[in-house]
Parts: sequence; C-alpha cells; structure tokens
Amino acid sequence: MSRKLCTKSGFSMIELIMASIVLAIALMGTLSAIFAIHRMDQAARENELATQGATEMMEEVFSSNLSSVFSTYNNYPFDVKGLSEQEADPDNRVGLVTVDNTNPSLISVSIEVAWRGVSGNRRIQFDSKMADRD
Repeated sequence: MSRKLCTKSGFSMIELIMASIVLAIALMGTLSAIFAIHRMDQAARENELATQGATEMMEEVFSSNLSSVFSTYNNYPFDVKGLSEQEADPDNRVGLVTVDNTNPSLISVSIEVAWRGVSGNRRIQFDSKMADRD
C-alpha cells in the first residue's frame, strides 16, 4: 500500500489571514506616527506664527515715543494671521498688549498671544522694559 504525499505548495488560508492581520497592525502604527508628526509640525508652525506676531508688535511698540506708549497700546488687542482665537475670548483677537506705567521713566510692556491650536489652547508671553532714550 502506497501512501500519496500531498505536495501542494502555497499558503494556507490561516497563514494568509495572520499575515494580513500583522500587516494591518504595522500599517496602523505607521499611519499613527505620520499623523502625530503632522500635528507636531502644525503646532510648531502655530508657535512660530505667534512668536513672529508678538515680535512684530513689540517692535511696533518700541518704535513709538515713550510718552505715548501707554495711551496708544495699553490693553491693545491685535490679530496674528493664521491663528484662531480661543473660545469665549471677549475681544475675538489672539493678541493683547498691556503697558504698566507705574514708573514713567521705565515702562513695562507685556505682549501676550493666546490661540486655539491643533493641540488645544496655547499661550505665549513676552515681557520687556522701555526706558526714555534721552
């Protein structure tokens, strides 16, 4: 009595299903990493826009005459192109300049940018002093 050996080559259905599952898990991990990198890139871009907007406003304030800084810029709201204001923001602007002139010869200037970004509400603040140039 001769026994016939099965010599079929190829993958069984179980092997194909397992390979598909492993491939799907690897693909999900790769896509998750790509989306996380995209969000981090977007957050960095938003931070750069906020920093640039605050710097430009600080330069504008510092190019002004010291005697008019408080009257012109105290509680002065401003926009930064490309950023969205936070929800329930009373002035619907992302930026705010505040000026403290308690000491008229040394004025404190604060520039704040608060926005709603891809990673939630974000905020940066720059503080500086301005003295009479004379």
